Amino acid sequence: IAIGVGAMMTVKSFSSLIGTAIQGESKGLLAADLEIKSRWEQNLDDIKFQKAALPPETQFQFIKELHAMALYSETNGGKASLLVELKSVPAQAPFYPMYGSIESTPPHPLENMLANYGAVVDPAFLLRTNLKIGNFFQLGKIKVRINGTITKEPDRITRAFSIGPRVFISHPTLKKADLIQVGSRVKHRTLIRLPKTIPLENALIILEKGLTDKSLSLRSYKNMESSINDSIERMGQYLKALGIIALLMGGIGVAMIIRTFMAQKLDTIAILNCLGASPRVILKIYFLQSLLLGFLGSLIGVLLGYGIQFSLPSKLSGLTNLNLEPEFYWAPALHSFSLGM
Repeated sequence: IAIGVGAMMTVKSFSSLIGTAIQGESKGLLAADLEIKSRWEQNLDDIKFQKAALPPETQFQFIKELHAMALYSETNGGKASLLVELKSVPAQAPFYPMYGSIESTPPHPLENMLANYGAVVDPAFLLRTNLKIGNFFQLGKIKVRINGTITKEPDRITRAFSIGPRVFISHPTLKKADLIQVGSRVKHRTLIRLPKTIPLENALIILEKGLTDKSLSLRSYKNMESSINDSIERMGQYLKALGIIALLMGGIGVAMIIRTFMAQKLDTIAILNCLGASPRVILKIYFLQSLLLGFLGSLIGVLLGYGIQFSLPSKLSGLTNLNLEPEFYWAPALHSFSLGM
């Protein structure tokens, strides 16, 4: 019972914990209020329309993401290559990110570290190449200097699924490297920060109706939050099903234990009956004992699930950028406890 209740408590509490973290960082998950995404650069007419239709205080950022090969020198003097995920950001204001924050080592502004053909890389890049901060590697037609490592990227929720280490460069560096050719697979993202003078819903309607390229993907930070919550809910339902199975197996085990216990107490029951105890009183005695067993098992399970919450954030620190602060949630605790009872 304790294991089953603990599993239910862990899953439901952790889902609530993730949901709370997402609500607190909703805009940072997209690094913008709105995002327009496509596999090619937007045409000039659409860009002009966006700037004309939205308030003058609206800020735009154009981000490019693609895969590339980084060529570097090994310690034995040979050459090796590594597939990386490039993220090219503006070298001029407004600087990336517009929402959220980047954590890097050393903790300098990102635009400063990307200047003069600089790069900021994922720590995994240094581990796999044996390079250090200050070393150079070849990227396309130019050599790029490693000026730091990035430990937190606001609009990258999870690092569990990636083809290669992340490498940040600026748009001038990407252009100089000449990596984008005909047929290159590039993800173009237009990040938009809205002023308070226009509601998010109004901006969405304006862009949906006015953009000429209907293949563009338009979403807001609220869509991002909803999508993540749906994914967490699906995962939680699967894990809760496993918890219920464990709970049912525990219930079967408890039933067998109680049956054996009652068989061993037949002499005691007979003595109580001879002393004048009615069958109803005897039933109450052993029913209360069973309830006490379920109560203790459920209580231990709730405490176990609550304790696990404090270890999960550290275990998942390498997989997610969300700031997870464990706390006690009454609804999951009461639901798990009632199932155990």
